[in-house]
Amino acid sequence: MARWILALDTATPWRSLALRRLDGNEVHRDATLLGRELATRLLPDLDAFLARHGVHRGAIAAIGVGVGPGSYTGIRIGVAAALGLGRALGVRVSGSGTLEALAFAGLAPGETGWALIDARRGRVHALLAMRGEDAVTVLEGPVTCPRSDLPTAGARCVEDVAPDAAFHTLHALGGGPPEPRYG
Repeated sequence: MARWILALDTATPWRSLALRRLDGNEVHRDATLLGRELATRLLPDLDAFLARHGVHRGAIAAIGVGVGPGSYTGIRIGVAAALGLGRALGVRVSGSGTLEALAFAGLAPGETGWALIDARRGRVHALLAMRGEDAVTVLEGPVTCPRSDLPTAGARCVEDVAPDAAFHTLHALGGGPPEPRYG
C-alpha cells in the first residue's frame, strides 16, 4: 500500500490541501476560497479530498500544517485539526510557514518576490523569498509592518492566492513542531 504525506493550510481565507506520495513525486492539490466557512468545511473537505484520490487515512505517514502568520482563528483550526488527526493516526505532525507556502505557490523557480498576507488596518505579514524547484529561501522576514514600509520596488508581490500546501508536505517529515505564528 502506498504511503502519503498529507498537508493543510488554513491561515488565510483559502483552505489548501495537498497529498504527496512518500515514495515518489506524485502530488495532489486542492484549494478553495472559503472565508468564514472554513471551520465547518475543513474536515468534510479533507475526507472528500482523500476519497477523491483513493487515499485511506491509514495510508497517511505524516502531516504537515501551515502555522501562519495569518488569521488567528484559521491557524488554530488548521493546527488543531492536524494535531487531532495526527494523534488519531499515530503519525508525526510538523509545522511550516504559510508565507513560505504562499511564495512557493506564486513564484516561479528562480524568481524572487514578497509574499504578503493582509494583517488588517493597512498592515501586512511579509516575507521576501526566492523560490527554488522544491524549496523557498527566505531572504528577509517574516515581518508585520505597514504595507507602505515594504521596499517592494523591483520585486514581485504575491498575495490573494492560495498558499500551496504541497510546500508543507516537503517539511512534514523533518520540520519543526506545529507552533502557530500569529504575526
